[in-house]
Amino acid sequence: MEEKRRIIVQQFQHLERRIQQNWEENKVFELDAPKIKEPTENKLFVTFPFPYMNGRLHLGHSFSLSKCEFAVRYNRLKGKRCLFPFAFHCSGIPIKACADKLKKELKEYGFPPQFPTDIPLQADGYTDEGEITKDKSKGKKVDWRRTFITTDVNPYFSSFVQWQFIRLRDAQKVKYGTRYTIFCERDGQPCMDHDRASGEGVGPQEYTVILLKLLGPYPSKLSELRGRPIYLAATSHRLETLYGQTNCWIHPNLSYICFESKFGMCICTKRAARNMAFQGLAMEYGKIGHYIELKGEIALLCICV
Repeated sequence: MEEKRRIIVQQFQHLERRIQQNWEENKVFELDAPKIKEPTENKLFVTFPFPYMNGRLHLGHSFSLSKCEFAVRYNRLKGKRCLFPFAFHCSGIPIKACADKLKKELKEYGFPPQFPTDIPLQADGYTDEGEITKDKSKGKKVDWRRTFITTDVNPYFSSFVQWQFIRLRDAQKVKYGTRYTIFCERDGQPCMDHDRASGEGVGPQEYTVILLKLLGPYPSKLSELRGRPIYLAATSHRLETLYGQTNCWIHPNLSYICFESKFGMCICTKRAARNMAFQGLAMEYGKIGHYIELKGEIALLCICV
């Protein structure tokens, strides 16, 4: 039975290669621009999000493009001029993360790389067969002459994207501004779910900051701020629970900082201060500025209201 199944699979693979070779030889899916006075109404253009090239093509890509594939097949049968180009996404944060990883490895191992001999290397089954060639074997109805990558090497695609955003801006569908998002401090731009090497599914969390004013005298660590109001920046996920609040929790062994915010001198963790700085709550956007480090046990010496 197994032998019979294997033979059937081989027959289908042979048929697949023969038909795809026929497509290529006869340029079945190569579509040129219409000639002068040639009708242009009966046409269809399809595309889908280009796969990132920070990894190999996989079944998920096939699933995503299947709607385009079915649309092209169906409309070709109806006699339409169907164009399905294909591209490879070689820009964006995922590609930068991949490039940064390579840069780090080149710095660590040199070029050409000299890997430590005590680390066992495993073959990953890579062959000289290109990704584009292997992707053709999926049988997509693509005009492969129009394959390109989304970098500055292809100014035509960059101009196309620019044209799209200009049209969207003129139609008041997009505008420039700020919003709550996961932000990459190193790259200086938002970092979406699929842009991250780790941490998919993590989103912004909403906190309510409660300012608890310290009463003097201040501890010696904060003596330079004598005469200025200082607040403990307490936070909560649930604003409705703050009515009737009777206590504020401070970890005695945790490191805190006191920095200048737009609502006064605040005591909180450095991480919280950094997040506040990138939300425009510090005196300078994205920067904490001068701060005083102190342990939680020092803050416990203060009285607040």
